[in-house]
Amino acid sequence: MGKIFVAILLVGLGGCAGQPSSLLPYELDVPMQVLTVPGVPPVIDGRGYYRQLFCAELATDPEFSNDSCEDFLHRLVDEPPATGREPQKVSDLALKVVVIPGLFSDCVDSIATPFETSGEALASVGVEKEYLAISGRSGADANARLIANYVSALELAPGQRMVLVGHSKGAVDILQFLVSFPELARRVSAVLSVTGAINGSPRADDAYEDYREWLADVDLLTCDAGDGLAMDHLTRRYRLTWLANNPLPDHVRYYSLTAFVNQDDVGLNSMRGYRALARIDPRNDGQLLFYDQVIPGSTILATMNTNHWAAAVPMRETHPFLANTIVTNNRFPREAMLKAALRYIYGDLLERIPTSGNTQSR
Repeated sequence: MGKIFVAILLVGLGGCAGQPSSLLPYELDVPMQVLTVPGVPPVIDGRGYYRQLFCAELATDPEFSNDSCEDFLHRLVDEPPATGREPQKVSDLALKVVVIPGLFSDCVDSIATPFETSGEALASVGVEKEYLAISGRSGADANARLIANYVSALELAPGQRMVLVGHSKGAVDILQFLVSFPELARRVSAVLSVTGAINGSPRADDAYEDYREWLADVDLLTCDAGDGLAMDHLTRRYRLTWLANNPLPDHVRYYSLTAFVNQDDVGLNSMRGYRALARIDPRNDGQLLFYDQVIPGSTILATMNTNHWAAAVPMRETHPFLANTIVTNNRFPREAMLKAALRYIYGDLLERIPTSGNTQSR
């Protein structure tokens, strides 16, 4: 019980009623936006074709087949129409997926891990999923070394391609690995960021000094302190400077799934973060602003209508009591989301899918 209590505290329990004050409204009649630094490659818009793939996968999901795919993907005003290309019915995608979790992941892994329940659904389309536990309270450099050790030892079947999937800070750690270990990065075909903390979060800028003073060096009941740099490496100051100084290897394909949700659907555990970020922009997922979740030079697949945890962590499936009381609003078709993304990536690796230009920079 003690482990669960500590984990709940780390999730960020809190929040109160009422709409936070914001200069910007919560609205969908805006284009997709990207906040980035000068000189990075432009973002490619893959939303039209991804929606086709997602809707097709959703229709075959027993739990979500009666839901509308419009409920789970925002349709912003600049989303391109469908490409007209029929979704591929490939049953063997021949991909090895390695999931990298985010901040405090080892502190809460007794509750759930990203895509923990998705292995069977992915195996049905020829995708082999593995999970790499990293140091949830260490900085990106330390976790990049863990990823490097893992990738160097990973065996691929003939014709199989490796896709690294990062949730939250996990995407940041993956990018650090690619830059720090260029030879090993050659083994990676693609990176998929799911609500990745690519630009960091203003929440980290607000909290990192207190975290450094009070918690960075303290071992907790469910996890050790690591090198204490996790929060520092999530500040906007650090992340944007890093992106400006570290071009990503161009032999890897990059893909981004972003998210934001309204206050009523953000979930109790994410309410405090949502309200803090809503002072900047109410289009956030409880941890990140939606335009901070895009890898430079990536193909943006979708902006999902969900919160930061529900996008990846199956709390509803693994701990229904907590999902009904604390980590609420966790219902989301993660398997359909992942399978659609991996079908897109598979097709893209074989032959570049027609796209419709770049998104608008913020």
